[in-house]
Amino acid sequence: MSFFESELTELDALLAKNTLCALDVSNVETAATGARAGLILAGESALELGAPDVSSAFVTLYGNADKGDAVQITGNTLKACLGRHVPFALSVCLYGPEISAETFHQFMLRFQRLADMPGWMVKRDKTRVWIRVGRTNDPDAVLTRFCATLIARIHEAFACVRGVHITAVIDAPEAVQALAEKSDLWQQKLIALKAGVWKERGFDYKSCQLSGHCGACADKKTCASVRKIEARVKVHRREQPDAQSIE
Repeated sequence: MSFFESELTELDALLAKNTLCALDVSNVETAATGARAGLILAGESALELGAPDVSSAFVTLYGNADKGDAVQITGNTLKACLGRHVPFALSVCLYGPEISAETFHQFMLRFQRLADMPGWMVKRDKTRVWIRVGRTNDPDAVLTRFCATLIARIHEAFACVRGVHITAVIDAPEAVQALAEKSDLWQQKLIALKAGVWKERGFDYKSCQLSGHCGACADKKTCASVRKIEARVKVHRREQPDAQSIE
């Protein structure tokens, strides 16, 4: 049983209150590996999803059921939202019997790079998301390509993932707000997952300092090892911009 079984049940029940339309992305051409969005200025965007002046929600969970890929949309079409800032929620759930807390933590760290693609710029924090769609006459096609690309990249990066479920809630303020409230509640459990992952690595990230051994415990060797790892990661990031973070 995964860390988020009860949250997945709540998420499914919450989404079921809306009219969900399945989106087939199986034969959609994906963005090239390594293709990034770049900067999309406000004046160069067709519309903005979850901009700071509207509501947004970002939900990520994982489960150990053996499920395949699925994409579903609820609310408005993006074409009907051209030129506007609209409420938006995005949920991305990973499924697979072998997915662990460590795998999910690594996915969360890499999400930004996995989600970016030309014409689709993503900004997000722990529970909110903000997307700019570049100038286009067919933003719904861009959304479809984004979903296909994200799924393909997740499978490429994490072999243990059997299925990726993506749900986009577009221009439906009440549904977005409901997801935002749940995401805020679930954030504490995500923090607990992160603490557990680091504890398995032998490091208490909540109380230990990367700047040096504080003297509060006898684990000076672990502190020194963590500092060395952090230094190597920083060098690796500079040499390889696509390298993932360990934070």
